[in-house]
Amino acid sequence: MNTIVNWSLKSFLFTAALFLFFGFAQSVHAFGVSPAFHHIDDMISGSEVLKEFTYVRSTGSLDKDQTIELFVEGPIADAVTLSEVVTVEKGVSSVKVPVIISAGDLPPGDYEVNILALASVVSDAITSGAGMQIQEGANAQIYFSITGDEVLDYTIDQTIIESTEEGQPVGFTFALTNKGNVAARPDEIRVVLTDQTDESLVIEETIPSQSIEFTDPFDRGEITVLLDTELSAGRYWVEFGFYKGEERIYHREDAFLQVFPPGTLAQEGELENFSIDKEQYAQGELGVFEGTFTNTGTVGVNAVFMIDVQKDGQRLEILKSEPIFVLPSKTASLSLEYRFSEEGNYQADGSVIFGISGTNQETVEFKVGGVNPWVMAGVLIFLLLLIVIVIKLVLRRKRRVVPPAALQQTVAAPQQVVVQNQPVSTPSPDAPKAPTQKDQP
Repeated sequence: MNTIVNWSLKSFLFTAALFLFFGFAQSVHAFGVSPAFHHIDDMISGSEVLKEFTYVRSTGSLDKDQTIELFVEGPIADAVTLSEVVTVEKGVSSVKVPVIISAGDLPPGDYEVNILALASVVSDAITSGAGMQIQEGANAQIYFSITGDEVLDYTIDQTIIESTEEGQPVGFTFALTNKGNVAARPDEIRVVLTDQTDESLVIEETIPSQSIEFTDPFDRGEITVLLDTELSAGRYWVEFGFYKGEERIYHREDAFLQVFPPGTLAQEGELENFSIDKEQYAQGELGVFEGTFTNTGTVGVNAVFMIDVQKDGQRLEILKSEPIFVLPSKTASLSLEYRFSEEGNYQADGSVIFGISGTNQETVEFKVGGVNPWVMAGVLIFLLLLIVIVIKLVLRRKRRVVPPAALQQTVAAPQQVVVQNQPVSTPSPDAPKAPTQKDQP
């Protein structure tokens, strides 16, 4: 009987523990970080690397903001820079946290830091008085090594070539993952295009490194390359070869390209976020126009950023950027600079032209007037320094000029002192007395 009672009690306690565990787990859920670690090899002194961690909140508290505190632990904690506190907004399940790792002047070697994240979690039952507030934590590690040597190490993948139209540029993209500690790009790309309807028609083009963008150390870049070759309408096999010196490090020979007759594919795009960096400029100040172009069509285009600058209703100048090739569904950041030499009320109309089409037109308004405050401050500082220098020179000159009367007093004074201080001679008792008038015959 006692055995049965003991077994029943144990069973009850075990069941209750499971119920409490899973019940609480459903109300709170897990707080975590992804990835769990970053590994960086062969950093060099003075270099920096940007990485990112994603912190996933406890979904049981999605109805409120959640604060996450971040602590960098380890003897070289100063090598890592990040926000000490981040907030996951209401209804959002995660937040990305950028982390900068700085090699600084650390000596060559292997290093490790730990990032501890603490998040406060409120149980759903706390409003009824039965819940609790707890603090969940997650650890992430960063492992990195520092070397005194430059390391060139990268890989190529994801070559993509899109269909185009006759008369339009032919371009392709590829991804470069830079694992080294110096900027990287292929030394050469060889492209071979073969007409599918006439395999004797083979077109070869070599792209030198000077025409290829660099990818920063420990980064991954998506690079766009344009071909000089103009293709007639048709279907082509495309072969890619990427070279590092004489070594072919990447090869693909199953790519396909179709060139359509003119007007077949849709050339469409949108200009977004057209802006200028200030609303008020001083005369002679430099302004920066920016915008974002998205290719919403079905063919790659050469996009040209165009800005019509007007002052007081009169056109001053039309600015145009160099063409930028943008593939379908891709986005490009555009920028142009202009120095405002005249005062007045300004308006700038921005748009992007490509092929025979163009985007919507966006407008910004701003004012130019007065002198650049930085220039004015520099002039004032210069004048103040000039006044101080002049005053010092005048005072120094006054000290060096001595009036004639003062000079005479200075010379006479020592003579008077010499006379007053002249010693009086006392005759010796044995010395003969000088004759007086009475002694003379």
